[in-house]
Amino acid sequence: MRFASLVLLLTSCLTTREEYDALMLRALDGDGDGFFALEHDGSDCDDEDAAVNPDAREVCDLQDNDCDGQQDEGFTVVWYLDADGDGYGDPASPFEGCTPPARYVNRAEDCDDTDPNLHPGTLWYYDVDRDGYGIQTPKQYACEPPDGYARLLGDCDDYDADVYPGADEPCDEDVDYNCDGQTGYSDGDGDGVPACEDCDDTRDDVGPDAAERCDSLDNDCDSDVDEGVKLSFFRDLDGDDYGDALTSQQACEAPIGWVDDDTDCDDTDALVSPGQEEYFEEKSDAGSWDYNCDGKNEKRYGEQGGACETNTKTGACEGEGFYTPVPACGAEGNLLDCEDDCAGGFSRTNVTQPCR
Repeated sequence: MRFASLVLLLTSCLTTREEYDALMLRALDGDGDGFFALEHDGSDCDDEDAAVNPDAREVCDLQDNDCDGQQDEGFTVVWYLDADGDGYGDPASPFEGCTPPARYVNRAEDCDDTDPNLHPGTLWYYDVDRDGYGIQTPKQYACEPPDGYARLLGDCDDYDADVYPGADEPCDEDVDYNCDGQTGYSDGDGDGVPACEDCDDTRDDVGPDAAERCDSLDNDCDSDVDEGVKLSFFRDLDGDDYGDALTSQQACEAPIGWVDDDTDCDDTDALVSPGQEEYFEEKSDAGSWDYNCDGKNEKRYGEQGGACETNTKTGACEGEGFYTPVPACGAEGNLLDCEDDCAGGFSRTNVTQPCR
């Protein structure tokens, strides 16, 4: 159809032989590659593409470039699945073709296609102590780990397997185990006890080896304060410096109204206490004659001894006392009362017997 149209054009429009020959050649070789189309008994299998003709070089593009009836002959491109996306494929998962499917690459050296960090371009660092962390040099590129090399960098002491980034850092050693430029050791009060074991690192008198003292502090760091060293104090309601044994508390110092003596037998009466030396003619407010807390009713005067005289051995004035019968506490009787110098005495009647 196209050729007939050209012939009609030639016969109606051409004026020279050269024009005729040129138009005729164009009609037979549409893409100008020097080969006539197949429909004109030529050998060009695609007369609209100058890159396709019997002299063209076959390339891998899913076309018959050299018009020999075959596509991509002589070309075998193998692609490999790159599941981890690291640019290296799994040699066990090949695909042959000019165009790779999704996630396929033309390199097959991946030793672990599930780990994008493992491939022939992986950098390994020399790891002397084999703790999993290496140093800057020497280093190697490899897919499989070379012997004595690690993937991670940053070991600050490659001769100690306990030292590496992220290592647990004991607080009682002045060593930078985790390579962060610091140590976990601190002793702020200089008592020789690490801060992590010291319950108060601001006081050198507080630590696990310190003796507990009564100072409202946990000196020995056992979570108890003043254990075993507190003193017992007893309530002294009457202010006579003697306390009630039934009411006590533990403290380092005596609170106001408390004393360290527990021998008061009547803490409501200041006249009643173990230190009372006076005798009284009436019972205490509690109705007792025991003013000195000795558990007895002690009379001031016993039976008179006949005459007032000084004992040459003791120097005491003897003979003073009640005439028989000796009255009970608070009762009256007749008393021989000696003078101060015991040189003599005189009788007194209706004298009340004082007690304590």
